[in-house]
Amino acid sequence: MYKVLLVILALSSFLFAEIKKEYYLNGILKNETSYKNGKKDGLKKVYYKTGQLKLEQLFKNGKARGIKKTYYKSGELEYLVPFINGIENGIVKVYYKTGELKQETSIVEGKVDGLMKTYFKSGTPETEINYKNGKMEGIGIRYYESGNILSKAFFNNEKIDGTAKAYYETGELERISIYRKGVLNGIQKYYLKSGELKKEVLYKYGEKDNTQAIIDKKEKLKRTLQLSADSHVIEEKDVYIKNYDDLVKATKNLSKPLDQRWLFVDKNNKIVFDNNIKLKEYFSKYFYFMLNNKVKILNKNIPSKSMKNTIYLNENIFIFKGLNSIFRGGVFAFYYPKDKKSIYVKRCVAIGGDILFLKDKSLYIHPVEGNEYVKENYNGYEIKNIDNKLFIKDPYKKRHQGIHNDLTIKNESRISVQQLFNMNKITISENECFMMGDNRDHSNDSRFWGSVSQELIIGVTIPIILKPH
Repeated sequence: MYKVLLVILALSSFLFAEIKKEYYLNGILKNETSYKNGKKDGLKKVYYKTGQLKLEQLFKNGKARGIKKTYYKSGELEYLVPFINGIENGIVKVYYKTGELKQETSIVEGKVDGLMKTYFKSGTPETEINYKNGKMEGIGIRYYESGNILSKAFFNNEKIDGTAKAYYETGELERISIYRKGVLNGIQKYYLKSGELKKEVLYKYGEKDNTQAIIDKKEKLKRTLQLSADSHVIEEKDVYIKNYDDLVKATKNLSKPLDQRWLFVDKNNKIVFDNNIKLKEYFSKYFYFMLNNKVKILNKNIPSKSMKNTIYLNENIFIFKGLNSIFRGGVFAFYYPKDKKSIYVKRCVAIGGDILFLKDKSLYIHPVEGNEYVKENYNGYEIKNIDNKLFIKDPYKKRHQGIHNDLTIKNESRISVQQLFNMNKITISENECFMMGDNRDHSNDSRFWGSVSQELIIGVTIPIILKPH
């Protein structure tokens, strides 16, 4: 009797278990699913039209369980999705066709919750984003393939909120943006790799606020160019050169202590380089115009950091050989007094008759013109009276913002290089110039080997963008 009962139960179980199959029109199996008592129970497989396995998933009593696997058409594993009681739970993994891990996502009760990571094929992280209850919440980071951070932002309810930062691949800060509920709202700052502020743009609720004073310096220059035929007389860091006339106008400023950079551009203010036909034509005309005025233009590369923030490492400059009348604040190329061969580029900070000294890295100057000249021309500067002579403290830093000190270099020991910190009063000889680098703590200049005579001055200089970087 007992054996008969077992046979009946086995038969009934067999009667209520089946495998359903579907086929494509071409006769290839599309899917096959195991059922029991009308519910999915067992393995389900789905196929591409080519017959290649596309998906496989286990079911128990109608609910998905275990790991769902999906495959590329070429047969490689694409997804691994964990299920518990019919709901996604666990770490979902996605793979490149070549087998490398592409993405990992934490799933809780069917919703993304926790860290989602994506990867480059090399295996280094590409993105890391925190989720909570299916929504982006918390810190989101993007990486360069090198492993350095590309950008970092805070998410609130799937929208960027607060401060977001972007970086150059070498690690320097490139941009700071302020967001409010996913929309730019505040001052967006852009930086050069050197750390110098490139531009600031004010946003209000996602739109640029052009009524404010905080605008892109280049945009400001463009507007000035449109308004004034003498636009290049203004004191701006970048001067756009479009034609021969612009070059001649810009040349007028070479005898003034203005820090400028010449950018050669087309009519749309896009930079052109030295292989541009139009540029070659008008520059050739300018070159011979300058030769007729006994000025030769030399194109030199600067492999030094001594003028950092004014002239960058390996930047090109024009040296106007023959324009060598020295004046305070000018940036000149000259022959190094020790060998009279090497070419140095520094700023002239004092001329013949000036008295200067250094104290705690600050430069003090009493100009040869005397006290009345100081009173008339240096209002707002810190002035020190020594023996009835008025000395201006750091007279160039306001006008020439590339001048800076390295705060990490301190006068803490006997081995400190004292010329960087303190120097007794000296009077500059006639027809000489005291030269200093704008990168004050990283410059070999007149503090170490004295002033430069007029005969060693080659000419005034201008940094240029004329070749692709």
